[in-house]
Amino acid sequence: MEAEQVDRAWRDEPAAAHAGLAAVRDIREGLYLVLRAAIIDADGGTADDLVAAGAALVALHQRWSGAVARARFVLDSSRVRLAYDTVPAMLVPDRIAEAAYDVMLTADLTRVRRCPVLEGGCGWLFLDRSRNGSRRWCRMADCGNVVKARRLTERRRAARPSGSEAVGEGVPVRAVMPSRDAQQTFAKAL
Repeated sequence: MEAEQVDRAWRDEPAAAHAGLAAVRDIREGLYLVLRAAIIDADGGTADDLVAAGAALVALHQRWSGAVARARFVLDSSRVRLAYDTVPAMLVPDRIAEAAYDVMLTADLTRVRRCPVLEGGCGWLFLDRSRNGSRRWCRMADCGNVVKARRLTERRRAARPSGSEAVGEGVPVRAVMPSRDAQQTFAKAL
C-alpha cells in the first residue's frame, strides 16, 4: 500500500522523486561521515574529518526533524509509533532518516569497523557484533572469501616450480616434447 503511494507520488511529480533520491543520498553520506569519525583513531583521520562529521550531524538532525514534522502518531495494539505516510513522496527518505537516527543513538559506535581496503576489502562500514570484537570483513562471504582466495592463489603461484623444474632437473622443456612424427601419428589415431 505505501509502496504504491510512493510510486504514484514519484510518477506524478518527477521533481519530488529526484528530491527524495537526493535526500536519501544525503542521509547515507552524512551517516557515513559520522560513523567514519567514530573509527578515526584506528584509521588515522584528520581534524577535517571531525569537522565534516559535525556538519553531517547538523544536516542529519535537520533531515530527521523534517521527517518527524511530517509524521504522525499511530497506536498499534500496545505501542505508539511514528507513521511517515503523510507526504508519500518523502516516505522513503523519512524512514531512512529515522533509521539513521536509530543507529546513531542505539549502536555501540566503538564497534564500528571499516572493511580493510588495503587488504582487498571494499571499505564499507559495519557494526562488529562478534563476541570478542575481532571481525575484519563486512561480510565473509563477499570480501573475506575473495581476499582469502586471492592470497591462496598467490601462495600457490609462489610455491609452483618454474617451467624447467616442472619437467625434470636441468632438462629443457623442448627435449621432453614428442617429435613431429609422434605428433602426426597421434593425430591420425584420433
